[in-house]
Amino acid sequence: MKVLLFCLLFLSLGVTKGRTTQNDTTALNNYFIVNKKILTEKLKNKQVILIGDATHGERAVMEFNIHFIKFLHEEMGYNTIAFESGLYDLYRAQKNIDEGEEVGEEITNSVFSIWASTDIFQELIQYIRNNKSEIQIIGFDSQFTGGYSTNDFVNDLKSLLNKHHKEEDIDYELLKKVFTNFGTIFDTKLSHEDFRTFGKNLKRITKCLKNIKGEGSEDLELWIQFIESTETMARDYYENHPGSVSPKEFKAYMSNNRDLQMAKNLLFHLSQHPNEKVVCWGASTHFANDLSSTKNKELLQYKPMGRHLKNQLEDRIFSYAPIIGSGEYGAFGEESNIGRLSENSIEYKLMKEGAPYQWIDLNNKGLFESYAIEHTRLSAEWSDVFDAFIYIPKTEPTSLANSSSNSDEDQEIEVTTTDNENHSIHIKGVVVDQNNKAIPFCNIGLKEELIGTVSYQDGHYELFMPKDIDTKTILFSCIGYTSRELPIDHIPETVVLKKEDRVLDEVMVQAKALDPKEILKKAIRNIPNNYIQEDYNIEIYSRGQLADANGLKVQSKLLALLYDKNGVNYKENMYVRQTQAAYDTIDFNYNIESYRSSACFVATATYFMPYFDLISTTHLLKKDQINRLKLKLSGTSKLDSQKVYKVDFERKYRYRYAEGLDVEKVIGTFFINASDYAVIKIDIHWEFNIPKINKFLNIMDTTTELSLYETITYKKHNEKYVIDSGRLVLQQKGICTKNGKSFDLKGWQTFFNIKTSVDHIQKIDSFEVFTSPKNIKSKDDKSWEKYHHLDHRKL
Repeated sequence: MKVLLFCLLFLSLGVTKGRTTQNDTTALNNYFIVNKKILTEKLKNKQVILIGDATHGERAVMEFNIHFIKFLHEEMGYNTIAFESGLYDLYRAQKNIDEGEEVGEEITNSVFSIWASTDIFQELIQYIRNNKSEIQIIGFDSQFTGGYSTNDFVNDLKSLLNKHHKEEDIDYELLKKVFTNFGTIFDTKLSHEDFRTFGKNLKRITKCLKNIKGEGSEDLELWIQFIESTETMARDYYENHPGSVSPKEFKAYMSNNRDLQMAKNLLFHLSQHPNEKVVCWGASTHFANDLSSTKNKELLQYKPMGRHLKNQLEDRIFSYAPIIGSGEYGAFGEESNIGRLSENSIEYKLMKEGAPYQWIDLNNKGLFESYAIEHTRLSAEWSDVFDAFIYIPKTEPTSLANSSSNSDEDQEIEVTTTDNENHSIHIKGVVVDQNNKAIPFCNIGLKEELIGTVSYQDGHYELFMPKDIDTKTILFSCIGYTSRELPIDHIPETVVLKKEDRVLDEVMVQAKALDPKEILKKAIRNIPNNYIQEDYNIEIYSRGQLADANGLKVQSKLLALLYDKNGVNYKENMYVRQTQAAYDTIDFNYNIESYRSSACFVATATYFMPYFDLISTTHLLKKDQINRLKLKLSGTSKLDSQKVYKVDFERKYRYRYAEGLDVEKVIGTFFINASDYAVIKIDIHWEFNIPKINKFLNIMDTTTELSLYETITYKKHNEKYVIDSGRLVLQQKGICTKNGKSFDLKGWQTFFNIKTSVDHIQKIDSFEVFTSPKNIKSKDDKSWEKYHHLDHRKL
C-alpha cells in the first residue's frame, strides 16, 4: 500500500527527541509561523476545532497541542478553550478568574489533573495567565473533575434559591451525599428508591431555576444545563457503575450517554455565544466522527461526541488526531511502549522514511491502517473519522509538575527526588512474646518522633525512615507487655517482649466468671453516656508515609478539621476538610489511575479520617452485632493508669465494609475501662475479599493482598470521651496488568487530636480531602512549628 492513497499535506518540522528544549520550542513556534498561510486557509470558517490526544499520556502531543492553541488564539482569534473537564468546575474557575483569583490555582482545581498536574501543561497555564483578559476557559464534560462541583455546588445552589425565595422541598443532604460520590467513586451508591428521590430533587431544582428572574439570573441557563448534564451522568452511574468496571471489562458503548451529553454541553455553550470561536481539548476517541468503516465490533456500537457535533455543526467543525511513530506514553509512572507497528500502517511508513512532524490532510477516501484510536491497530476510511492527522515521530510519558509552577507567586513547597537507597532506612522483622507467639498491633517507631508502624496479625512488621533522622532508637510497645528500646543498628530479626498482663483475680474469687459478652454489652449500652452526643469539631495533626519494598517514597504532614453531626452514633455523619499539607516526595511517581492510590491516599490525604472513629462508624459496636462475634476475655491491663478489660474478637461471617469492599476476616481487641465501661482503645485488622475487590475496584491492577490495620484511642473532653489518637496502616500487594510488574505498597498515617470543640462549630457537609494549592506549605515552613511537640508523643 502506498502512502499516497490520500492527499498528504506535509508541513515539515525537525524531529523532536526527549524533553522539550528551548530550541525545540523555537522550532515549534517557527513551524506555525512558516505554515501560517496554509493553516489559516485550511481552518478558515471553522467555529470549533477539536484537538485530540490518544490517552492523555503523550508528552509530545500535549506540547504540540499547546503551541497549536497559541497559534489559533494569536493568528485566528480563537479565544475560548474548552476542556474535557467538568462543566460547573470550569464555570466556577472562570468566574473566580474574572474576580481576580489566581489562574493557575483555578485551572488546577478544575481541569482533569491528568493534564493540569503535568509539567508541560504549565506552559499553557502561563499562557492563559498572560492573556486572561482575552481567553476564557470552559468545560463540556458531565463528569465532576474538581471540588467546585463535588463540594461547592449544593451550597451555591442553596444560597441562590434562598436569595430568590425559590426554595422548595429539596433534600440538600441527599444531594451532598450523591455529589460527593460522583466526585470520588464515580457512582451514586443509591438504592432504587433513593435514586428516584434524587431524580425528583433535580426536577424540583430545574423548576425553581426556571422561575428565577431579575438580578443575579444571568447564568441560570448554565445552571439548568448543569442539572440536565448531572441527571444524565447520574443515570449512567446508577445503571452502569463505571467506577467498578475494569479496563478489560469496559466497552466503548458504555460511554455513549456521556459522549452525547458532552456534545449537548458544548452545543449549549455555542447557542449562548453564537459568534465565539472555540478550540476543544480532549481524547481523540471522543472527537471521532463516523467509525463504521473500522468494522470493529466494539466501535460499531460506539457513538462518539464528535459524531453528534458533526451532525449539528457540519462544515463549521474540524478535528485532528495525533499519530505517533515510536516512544513511550503514560501518566506519572504508568508507562507503555508504542510497540512494534504494522508494516501496513501509515505510522510505520512515515517512521521508516524518517519523516519529521507532519500534518496529514485526510481529504480522500480509502482504507488504510493507523493507530489513531488509543494506539490500537485499525483499518478504516480515516477521512470519515477525522479531518486530519498530526504525525509525531516520537513521544515520552508525561511528568508531574512542581507545584510551585501553579501560581504567580513562589509557593512554599518542597518536592525533592533523591536516590531512595541513600535516603531511607528499611527495618523489618517480627515481634513475639516469651512463648514465641506473635504479638499483633505492637507499636514500632522512632523514639520521640512521629514515625512508626504497627505489627501485622502474624507479628511481622516493616519500618521505613529517613536516613538523616536524628533519633537512633526504636521503641517497641504494646499494652500488656514491657516496652523495649533498641538502637537502630542492633535490632534482631525477632524482637521478644515480656508479658506484663495481670491475672484476672475476679475470675478466681467470684462465683461467676466475667463474661466478655456481658462486658461488651455494657460498653455498647453506655455509648450514649460516655461519648459526645452533640455536634463537635476535632482539629487533627497527622504524619503519613508511603513505602514499597525498596524504601520510603513519600512523607506528608497534614492538618484537618473533622465535623461529627449529632455526635458519636452509627449514622456516619462525620466529614473532613483538609486545611494544610506538606509533602516530601522522595522517590515516587504518582499514578492517578491505579487502585494502588489507596495506599497513597492513606499516606497523603485525609480521606480515611472520618473512618478512624470506629465507635462512630463501625458496625461491630452495635447490639445486634454481638452474636456475630467470637469473644474472649484475654486479660486485664493498665492503660493511662486505668484498669481495662481486654476483649478479643473475631467476626464469624463475611460482610460488606463498603461498596465493593467485602470483608473476609475481622479480628482485634477492645480495651474497655473497667469503671465506666467506655471503649478507650481498639486494635483491629481487616482482610478483604480479593476477587470482589478486583471486580469492583480494579482499574489498572490485579490486587493479590489488601489488609487494613487500625489502632485508635479515646480520651475524655469535659467528661465525655472523644477520639484522641490513632494509626492507620494499609498494605496492598498485586500485579500491574499493564506491564506485568508486581508491587508491594504500604501507606500509613499517625494522627493526634489537637483540639476538640463543641461550641462555635464549623459545619462540613462533604469530603474535602484535597488541600488548596495556597495551603500547601514546605515541610520546613514555620507554621508547622507549633505541632512539633506532637512528633515526640507516643501513640
